[in-house]
Amino acid sequence: MSEDTTTQANEPRRSFGTKLLAALLGIGALLAPTAAGVAVLLDPVLKKRRGSGAASDDGNWIRVASIDQIPPDGVPRQFAVVDPKPTDKWNLYEPQSERPVLLRRTSENETPVALSVTCPHLGCIVSYDAKAEDIVCPCHNAVFDVAGKRLDKNSVSPRDLDPMEVKVDKQTGDVLVNYKRFKGGIAEREAI
Repeated sequence: MSEDTTTQANEPRRSFGTKLLAALLGIGALLAPTAAGVAVLLDPVLKKRRGSGAASDDGNWIRVASIDQIPPDGVPRQFAVVDPKPTDKWNLYEPQSERPVLLRRTSENETPVALSVTCPHLGCIVSYDAKAEDIVCPCHNAVFDVAGKRLDKNSVSPRDLDPMEVKVDKQTGDVLVNYKRFKGGIAEREAI
């Protein structure tokens, strides 16, 4: 066998080995970013399943006011709610304004009470009428007392105004509200 014949016989083997090695390296190079992408895509779902991260915290606590901004006179006052960390499962957005809340307290040492300004009937924004000392829905004239209770049991509103949890940071005096939205048009209070 001549030297040319041996070289020609080994050539297909070397070519096959080189191609196989290149294919394996290419597949390896694609697996790492693919695995990383799948991990990022599934991260919110896995966090929720594990019960960690944002999905497991004890609510959507948002700073709404300072305790000094709420006089202890029992009059409900409207405060804007701006969620500093609105997210969905995969995105982070700029701070978003939510519907405001009504806050009131009747004594200096009392934790304020928060009420949703969303009428439980069709979702109109209610407001405090200082002259009548009631909370009124401008859309269908539903009337509530300052504690959020319906004054007319035959009201178009199927339930009282929706309360929200409140806590006061003792160090800073910040009033934090566990902000929630509720389904309208139904008698039972159900958070969305």
